[in-house]
Formats: sequence, C-alpha cells, structure tokens
Amino acid sequence: MKITRYFIAAASLLTMLTACNSDLEKVTYHPANATKGQLAASQTDIRLTAASTKQDVMTLTWGKSDFGSNAGVVAAVKYTVQMDTRGGDFTNAYTLAATGDTTITFKGKDLNAAVLALQKLKNPDAEASYDEQAVDVRVSSTFSEDVTPLLSNTLAMNITPYAGKLEFAKMAVPGSHQGWDPTNYNQALYATDTSKPKVYEGYIYFSAGSEFKFADGSWDTNWGSSDGHTLEPNGSNIYVSEAGCYYIVIDLDALTYSMQICNWSLVGDAVGGWDNDIDMEYDQDNNLYRATYTFTGEGQFKFRANHSWDINYGADPDGDEFDLKLNGDNITPLPGEYTITLTFVGGYPAYGMFTGGDVSKFKVLNVPGSMNGWAADTEDNILVDMDKKGTYKGWVYASGDDEFKFALGSWDENWGCSDITVGTLVPGGANIKPEEGMYYIEANPDELTATFTQTHWSLIGSAIDDDWSVDIDMTWNADKKVYEATTELKEGEFKFRANHDWAINFGGADGTLVKDGPNIWVEGGTYYITLDLQTTKSHLEPTFTCTKQ
Repeated sequence: MKITRYFIAAASLLTMLTACNSDLEKVTYHPANATKGQLAASQTDIRLTAASTKQDVMTLTWGKSDFGSNAGVVAAVKYTVQMDTRGGDFTNAYTLAATGDTTITFKGKDLNAAVLALQKLKNPDAEASYDEQAVDVRVSSTFSEDVTPLLSNTLAMNITPYAGKLEFAKMAVPGSHQGWDPTNYNQALYATDTSKPKVYEGYIYFSAGSEFKFADGSWDTNWGSSDGHTLEPNGSNIYVSEAGCYYIVIDLDALTYSMQICNWSLVGDAVGGWDNDIDMEYDQDNNLYRATYTFTGEGQFKFRANHSWDINYGADPDGDEFDLKLNGDNITPLPGEYTITLTFVGGYPAYGMFTGGDVSKFKVLNVPGSMNGWAADTEDNILVDMDKKGTYKGWVYASGDDEFKFALGSWDENWGCSDITVGTLVPGGANIKPEEGMYYIEANPDELTATFTQTHWSLIGSAIDDDWSVDIDMTWNADKKVYEATTELKEGEFKFRANHDWAINFGGADGTLVKDGPNIWVEGGTYYITLDLQTTKSHLEPTFTCTKQ
C-alpha cells in the first residue's frame, strides 16, 4: 500500500525537513520498498580495563536506511543505537547513541558506563556486576514520529566491564578548621584498604591551634582523644599545635589513631635538582596544594613530603591522566610556566598542571546551547571539575525555551539527556530542555549521569524581617546574567537562598559567597543587590553586589 504524508515546514519541523521552495513539502513513503541498514561491529567480544578508558574499543557501522521514494531524502533520518540484555525485546533498552551518521566509535569509558547503566536500568536496586555481560545491540532508524522505525539486524556481544575507581567509605574530621561540621567531607579520611574496612586514612590540613574530632556523618557517633593515641567515643577534642598537612590513620577496631605532619614540595632535575625542593602552599578555598614554576622542558619531577623520600608520589602508569601513586613514576613536564596542584580528594592522590600561573583553570565541561549560539567550546556556560574526580559542577540558567548539551570543547564528544528527572547521559543524545530557572548541575560523562536542581532565588534575613520568615524574590536579568533586586532594608543581616528553603543558601563577605556562609550585614537604606552564579571568574564561586542607592 502506498502511503502519502504531508509535513508543514514550520519552525518546529526544520530539524526534520530540508529547505524547500514552498510551505508544504510532500514526502512519499513506501513501506513495502523500505530497506534497513545492516549492522556490523569491529569486535563483539570485549574485555574492558582501566587501561582502555581513553582508547577506542569498538566501532559500529550500518548502511543507510532507505524508506522508499523520497522519504529519508526530504526528511533527515535519525539512527538510535540500542542495547539490551541477551534475548531482551528492547522495550526497556539502553540508548547507546542517537545520531544522523551511520557509524560510531566508543571509547572504553563510555562503553563501560553504558554496560553498567544497562544493569541499573534493568534492576535499580542490584549491586553492579563486573562479570561478563551478554548483551544485544541493534539500530532503530526513522525520519518521523508518525512512521514505524526500521530495525537493523541484532548483534550478540559479550562485554566485561571494570569497576574503575572505587568510592571508598569516608570519615569526617569536623573541627575549627571547617566549622565543626560532621557532614562536611571536603577534607576527610577514607577506607582505602578494602580488607580493612575499619581503618581510615588521609591528609588533612590544620592551622596552628586547631581542634578537631572524628565523626561518622553526625555527632551521634564521634571520637576524640585525651592521650594523643587512643580513640574515645565522645572523647575530648584533639589539639594541633603546629600548622601543616597531617597524614592521619584511625583504626576503629583497635580504637587508635596516629598523626604525622607531611608538608609537600616538588623535587627533581626539572625544578633544579633531586635534592632541591620547591615548597607547595595550601589553598584552603580549593582544598589543594600548589606551587608555580617555569619549566624548561628538560628533566622530571615528583612530589615528596618533608623534603624526604620516605613519602613520595609519582605518576600512576595504570591510572587516569594526572593520577598519582606512592613511589610512582617520574613526571615529565612540558616547557612553560605552570601552576602545579596536588590533591587527595576521595582517597585518590592526583595532580594538575595549569598554564599561566592561574590555579583557577580546572578541567571544564562546556554547555553549548541556544543561550550561547551552540558553540561547543563556549566559555559562557561551563561546568568545572574542581575535585578532579570526573564530576563537573556549576550553574546554568535556562529561559524555558533554551536547549543545550554537554561537550568537551568540540562536537566530537558530546552528551544529551532526554529526561532530566532521570539524568542519564547519552553520547550524541537528545538536547536537554529544562523548564525556566537557574539549575545547579552535576554531570559525569564517564559514568553517564547528571543531576539537575532547579532554583529560584530570594533574599531573607533580619534586614527584611526580624523573624527571618519573609523572602524578597529576585528577578533574572538576561542582559547582565545575574539575579537582581532593589529593595528597602533596615539595619540587620541577610542571605541568599533558593526556593524559599534553607537547603541551598549562600552567605559571605567582600562580594564573595560560599554555601551556608556567614550572614551579610547592612545598615538601613535602599539597596540594589545582585547575585551572580554562572558568570563569575572561572565559574568557581558565586559573587554578589550590594549597592546603597
């Protein structure tokens, strides 16, 4: 049977139809004559490892689908690569990619994340399995939602995933250095030896005169010490007399702990000799150690503690780029001025090298979209990986009509998400279309996950109402890309908070804001106040202005 379909060439269909000379384009589609592309894979038995993270591990190719007559010529064909467990009917399949091309290549990290995501899709409550997974892969193609897709042949594959970096159990170290917050894990200890789940270790920086304790996420379970060695439930605060970075080990079975000061430096012929140390400074705001040095392009270096070789870190040949390991390999720097950083976040030592002496230049994930001209290398909208663990965080404002995706500087690697409530990233996937609002986003392309927290902002405080119970809503200024409010304030204090709730709030001083920061004091008067979440320097920290009129 011949089916004739008519499509209106309006704005909503421009992505589907090519340019035409009239407002009505006739598309003829002959289902009986339609032919599907044949799917093939470069390999179907794949064992993934940490070493294959950034390597191309599989290429899929398929012929163009022909829908008969001029269908697929007038309308763009979309190919969806689907993966299901062996023998599944693809009604609850995982989308590997959505593309207009007829070939796609997967890197190890992306295929690994996809196999683990399929497990989660099938059984959300089950623990991930790293045994060989039997899966089926096929390609679904169509040129219109009104047309039944053509389905390619199904390829049977065996893919063995790997665990990657484990998320270690952690122990908070609340104290005067971080506001006595037992839920703050910015500096924490980690159970890195899985055979000793009650032993936690890590590096914590204290200033002279600091006091602290150990706590398991709340004050209900905490330990202190009165003798500098024995852990006591609900015990005394532990006092630090000398400023520095301390390597701490606690054993909750033996109820003991130890502390060793470890101040860090660079050493090697790349920095003047293997007995010449370049001391690093601790940056409390970013929880990292840093030093700036101009390399000539000759020699190598490592990190060591206390100008001694007892504790030293070098490159980890089996890890990701910039991973470190104890007694690891020498690091060969490129010529030029760099700020070198050292972090211990998550129990994984890592380093970074940033040009121009600017420590604020972290790895970024671009957010190209309608708000910035779809530039894949946009600097207007970015997320930042400050922890160097692969999760990019930041703020993006969407007008309600805006669409966007995530990209690593070009369209070669990009990710979309069809449902922000689920937050599954798909390589080359659908545009992200949120409702209007400022969104706090955390995206991890390696794990193919993202969270989107919608926020609307207001002012609250005693400068508005003595009981801190009245919000003054702020409005979005699209030209300045800030929230703003002009309001009468009395002498008192105020803060910024999201959604009329204290779950997300900012305070601070001197124009800089921090989450749960201090109240901002003002004298009485009329003020023009702005909140800048997404355009501040390097997108690292929110800022505000409070100008008396």
